[in-house]
Amino acid sequence: MALIVEDGSIVDNATSYVSLADARTYAAARGLTLPADDAAAEAALVRAVDYMEATYYGRWQGGIVAAEQPRAWPRFPVVVENMIISASTIPAQLKAAQVEAAVAIGSGVDPLPSGTTAAVTREKVGALETEYAAAAGNSAVPRVVAVERMLRALLNGGGALRVSRA
Repeated sequence: MALIVEDGSIVDNATSYVSLADARTYAAARGLTLPADDAAAEAALVRAVDYMEATYYGRWQGGIVAAEQPRAWPRFPVVVENMIISASTIPAQLKAAQVEAAVAIGSGVDPLPSGTTAAVTREKVGALETEYAAAAGNSAVPRVVAVERMLRALLNGGGALRVSRA
């Protein structure tokens, strides 16, 4: 599967915000590792976009720029560090966060687990007994802290202009 990269021009069927080559360059510069197999790395990058868009849905600054766009980005208006980001730009923070999430996914972290999880509270095997109870809420969903940190400026209230009177 080849990635289809959203570059800010509303690319049909886009699956990623960053190319595999750029993702590998970013990861290598930081001592991070994407899966060596290109297909596995691309799958991790796609899963990373799914994770970010599901997790931050409704929290992004601005709105989509075209009804037919397949991804949450590009968006407008978006303000980062008091600068308005062009409606045809995919922010560097978003690309970096995608790679960070893909690295975590490639190492076995599943930030969007399917099915249900249960906490062990009782199960009997011989003299050993363990009990299971349903997990509450999303307590079993791992957080990818690097992604949260990078996306903060792109979320509502994260990069907005602050106006004050002197």
